[in-house]
Amino acid sequence: MTAIGHSARDTFEMLANRGVPMAAKPFSLGLRIEHPQALIDRARYGKQAGHPLLGPADYRLVHHCQNGRSVYSFCMCPGGTVVAATSEEGCVVTNGMSQY
Repeated sequence: MTAIGHSARDTFEMLANRGVPMAAKPFSLGLRIEHPQALIDRARYGKQAGHPLLGPADYRLVHHCQNGRSVYSFCMCPGGTVVAATSEEGCVVTNGMSQY
């Protein structure tokens, strides 16, 4: 098994040309939700928010629907920064980067 990510078109092409069997993951749709770190820290740590030994708080959201599908957060960048990123010429996307 390999998990090379969406920006590895050249690797996908090379593997396909060599007859390596591949299977796509189920469809997922993502969207960016940004919260001020101080808000998350207060929600998770309460009165202790901001204490230097705690560091930035993180969280994860999951809901399992009655139809068997799920909704979930899959990427967390506690204390991070929103940055412009690119993996191919002429394409710019929004991403997150953590310093921790």
